[in-house]
Amino acid sequence: MANPATRTEAVARYNQLLKAQGGKELSEAEVVSNCAKFEQVVAAIENGNIGLEGKYIGSAIRDVNKLMPGIDMEAKQALDRKLHEASMNKENEARIARGERPFANMDQYMEWLLSPDQTIEGGRPVTPNGEFDAKDAVHLGTNPEVSTRLASVVDAMSALANDSNATFTRAQVEQVLAANPQLDSVDRTILLETATLLEGIEARAGEASLPAAERWKILEFSARYVQDFRASPEFKATPQQLLNLVADNAINLSHQNIMDHMTLVGSSHGTLHVLRGNSEMLNSLYGQMGFTHAMRVLAMQATFDHDMGYTKRTLVGKTQRRCL
Repeated sequence: MANPATRTEAVARYNQLLKAQGGKELSEAEVVSNCAKFEQVVAAIENGNIGLEGKYIGSAIRDVNKLMPGIDMEAKQALDRKLHEASMNKENEARIARGERPFANMDQYMEWLLSPDQTIEGGRPVTPNGEFDAKDAVHLGTNPEVSTRLASVVDAMSALANDSNATFTRAQVEQVLAANPQLDSVDRTILLETATLLEGIEARAGEASLPAAERWKILEFSARYVQDFRASPEFKATPQQLLNLVADNAINLSHQNIMDHMTLVGSSHGTLHVLRGNSEMLNSLYGQMGFTHAMRVLAMQATFDHDMGYTKRTLVGKTQRRCL
């Protein structure tokens, strides 16, 4: 936009596209600033900076239409492909320098990239063995109160999940649980062990890719899952098996949220989509549709695994790539 006449026309066209997608008209200086930021994003893409090693630009890619209105999903996907090609080449150069075998193709690169080793510092956390008593049972009977005993815990966690200034620690989780006398030792062990795992996750794309509020949201749905699972006589499981399920879901959701911020270009398939969108919608429909507690658990699990299918590579192995 060096030529004044051309610049005026370009700014007018920019604002026309911006208003067409519901935006507010910007000044010429603001348009020029946004164009400069867009050029920075493209430069970062050409350098293959995808969020690893603290080089976090995922949100800029995902929100690139805010900088350059009128750009469509196909264009963003083209930028994404260019990003990963550059990133693979960059990683191959580093591997060759270390005397390691480079990636032969994009499939090998994506298999490596989508591993939790690339999103979580130190790799995927290991679920510990909970300190359960031999007499501890998962199913709590058919008393109607069983289905709502964690309601105050869920409400407290939900409030923290909607607080952008919230912090997340195991000690805070202990305080939330201590305020509800209806919890038993199985509830406490499962939720505290899951909280410990969540607190310990260090996101390689930075804190913004897994903030405290999203950790609370994951734990909130962990509590919902435990409540419905323990109210379901259909499920035969030990407390440790339930802990494994809950912890696995929490780690996968964390991995997905970090990966979404690192690489995706418009889907928001992290906790925003999986929990705050689809799972909340499911929760609002349970009563209307007459879902049993077992049906609620299965619906939640299906939602988690469907939406995490983009990065949960174990699903591919289990199905031999069929139906994915």
